[in-house]
Amino acid sequence: MPTLGSTKQFASDELKPYVDAAKAGSSDSGTFLNTVTNGEQVIEAAWETGVNAEIEAILGGVTTSDSVNNVNVYKDAVRAQLELQKQQAKSRWLADVNAYVQAELQIFLAALSQNTSNNVTASNTNAVNTINPTVQSVTTTPVSQATNPAQAAQSYYQGSQLWDTKWQDLLANKTLGNRIR
Repeated sequence: MPTLGSTKQFASDELKPYVDAAKAGSSDSGTFLNTVTNGEQVIEAAWETGVNAEIEAILGGVTTSDSVNNVNVYKDAVRAQLELQKQQAKSRWLADVNAYVQAELQIFLAALSQNTSNNVTASNTNAVNTINPTVQSVTTTPVSQATNPAQAAQSYYQGSQLWDTKWQDLLANKTLGNRIR
């Protein structure tokens, strides 16, 4: 019985350009996986085409027959054996592809998580830097027993308004920033 020679194992360097493109152009795991899956399908189709061509070439060389079985019976038996070899090789190939994609997905998600963490930290720092001057301007004026209650109320009211204005500005900027993304 002939054996297939074109059932090469998965080579990660074939899928790597797609993985690199997915890492560079994706902001979530769904987009990453779509890009990588498209590449995988291209490579898998080429693999299938090569194996199918080899099967047909082998079948074209089958000329065995006898008084009971004609050539087509032998070709069917050879085809069944070659298809079994193909399916076994494809199962190994797909398992190797999946392991590679999962490893690359974990690397992508770790980088994405780090970037998100850095963005949150920067956003929090900006928020604190925006609010701190307001808090300091409202709270650094010392209050003494000699302060006129009307002046204290006026200072409180102005500080409260300033605080509310800054807070609303901060929320508006944060909301606008989320919409822009």
